[in-house]
Amino acid sequence: DPPALRFEAPLQHPVLSPKGDYVLLAHPTNDLSLLYEVAGKRAVLTLPGGRRGRLGAAFAPDGKRLAYGDGPHLRVVRLPEGVEEAVLEGFPPDQVITRVLWRTDGRALAAASGVPGREDVGMVLVWYKSLDGTWWLRGESPSVRTASPAPALAAFSPDGRWAALEV
Repeated sequence: DPPALRFEAPLQHPVLSPKGDYVLLAHPTNDLSLLYEVAGKRAVLTLPGGRRGRLGAAFAPDGKRLAYGDGPHLRVVRLPEGVEEAVLEGFPPDQVITRVLWRTDGRALAAASGVPGREDVGMVLVWYKSLDGTWWLRGESPSVRTASPAPALAAFSPDGRWAALEV
């Protein structure tokens, strides 16, 4: 059996990095996110924001960046140093990020928001990163599925040219 790390409540919503060397956990009580090094079983970064849905965080495919929900904001952080690259906005203030998805090359993000436990209309937003490093909003759509237990969201085409949104 593979080794298991156990984290006690209120830590929740674990997300493993692509290589399995880090795990991100939300601490909603303190409104923080903690990045743990798996091998050392210790927290290596404390990041602002711990309010999100269970799928509201994702590591970039290369593991060098992390996007996670902080209430209605999507934070993008460079790893391992923890430098905040961007805070992406545009979601309704009463909602939280419920799902995050990276394009395979790490140059685009899709995220959904909603009100956990309610089927209110949420939003799906897609951002692209320009060559100068600036993130810009490329598309948005209301969605009625963003707060469901397994919110559908988007898929990027293998070449990264297209994003399909389920609304």
